[in-house]
Amino acid sequence: PHEPLDPDGEPDPDAEAEPEADPVASADASRAEQAAAPTLVGQLRALSAQENAGRGAPWAADLLRTLHVGLDDRVGDRTALLVDQLRSPDRWQRIDAVRMSGGLIRAWRGSYEELVGLVGDQLSDPEPRLAEAASHVLEELFSLAAPTADALAARLAADPGGWVKEWASGPPGLGSTVKALARLGDARALPALAAALELPEVPHDVGFAVAHLGEAARPLAGALRRRLAGVPLDEG
Repeated sequence: PHEPLDPDGEPDPDAEAEPEADPVASADASRAEQAAAPTLVGQLRALSAQENAGRGAPWAADLLRTLHVGLDDRVGDRTALLVDQLRSPDRWQRIDAVRMSGGLIRAWRGSYEELVGLVGDQLSDPEPRLAEAASHVLEELFSLAAPTADALAARLAADPGGWVKEWASGPPGLGSTVKALARLGDARALPALAAALELPEVPHDVGFAVAHLGEAARPLAGALRRRLAGVPLDEG
């Protein structure tokens, strides 16, 4: 630091010198600043608090995607972010979180019981796009979707119209909730599969779903034999 000058421009010997910086105090201040800096999870929680107060944040989905790209293989941090996001009151943010949860679980090993359970909670949401997104993710998780078996069965019972999907072209297919439950070997998928076997055109993926049920598929044996008997032989 510059020395204070007297009115004549010479250094003032009686002037009080500036104290030297205390390295210990500086280190303590640095640690305090770090402690005060918000963590990534903390920022998402603060965002959720803003939403609860009615202050929407439409950029949250972009922020979440950016954070996931940056976190890459830090599975614990990414899981914590998605857990917070799946508890958001904003359905659109939960839809984004559901889809990103599927990508994370399929790409990296980790402990996902809580995350999968929260995805399963979305099955009962009245917003059909959210419930459908959740069922699509769970369909791809096979045995990892086990914590959501009851939620899948409840959705299956509540939405028989979703057991089979019709398409503008091509054969019909099973709904994702049916496939997710069947892939768990859960016999509660039987009513949907039995109904599918009675349709004029059997969904193309019924056989795969039945195979996952194993012994639990015995009640379908009669319907399967009857439908197979009507399949023309390919003699070409």
